[in-house]
Amino acid sequence: MFISLSQANPDTPENMRNSMRNIVLLMMSLALIACGGSNSDSRNSATSENEAKGIYTGLTDSGKELTAIIRSDGEFYIFIQESDGRRDDLSGLISGTATAAEGNFVSDNALARNFDGGESRAYNVTASYVAADYLTGIITDVSSGRGIGFTVSSRTDNDSDPDLEKLSGEYFSGLYKGVSDTTVESIYVAVQVEVDGSLSGSRVFSRMLSSGFCSFSGTLSPRSGSHLFNVAVSFPDNECLLSAEELNGIAYYDEDVNQLFVAVFNADRSSGLFFSGLKGY
Repeated sequence: MFISLSQANPDTPENMRNSMRNIVLLMMSLALIACGGSNSDSRNSATSENEAKGIYTGLTDSGKELTAIIRSDGEFYIFIQESDGRRDDLSGLISGTATAAEGNFVSDNALARNFDGGESRAYNVTASYVAADYLTGIITDVSSGRGIGFTVSSRTDNDSDPDLEKLSGEYFSGLYKGVSDTTVESIYVAVQVEVDGSLSGSRVFSRMLSSGFCSFSGTLSPRSGSHLFNVAVSFPDNECLLSAEELNGIAYYDEDVNQLFVAVFNADRSSGLFFSGLKGY
């Protein structure tokens, strides 16, 4: 599997139960397709407010930590972290657009990025949900047909307005992930967010080095009706990996642990900047 979501023994009783659940969810997905519940392009069918919108946290069946963000227009981002890893490091991200109706969440256009390198891969995401409560389902690699189960629960801050004053500060211990086609760079950066929504980032060691780093800048604005921020980022230096790209996406600030998540892509999602960092005081 491209993003290693599971390393479990397939013959254990737990995984046999997970397999049965996956079969049931697969049958549900096929039934939706047969009844016209899924469109060949989920992005085009997500025209109304997505019933599953919100921010969720949970685990895959193999124990990897997930932070799943579903916007009101159906666009979603699933941040993946190792359960025993650093809070400021991401191992991968899955993004796409989904429909959600009558308890069925379906995406057939998701792309997965492994931050160890390599090309993006196509994934399907099928889940059952209770609005503002939970999602449980399968993330399936289209090319191999292999899937992994997951369950995520809704965050209590879903209905609170995003607050630039709370977000503002320095996130000094985060790992920036820059992706351009098959190239990935992973660099420790310090990200500064101002109360006016301006954003800047540079290598942590730039304070000790006179050259050899790429800085980036951007803007954040509260996204109405959610606990999210819209983000636009650019690299002014022409020598940077992402200097030619216009990057747009979302940011989420988890106030419980003072953690900032950022995901911004170019238009075709072939390049992007991804960040997880902890606020310093």
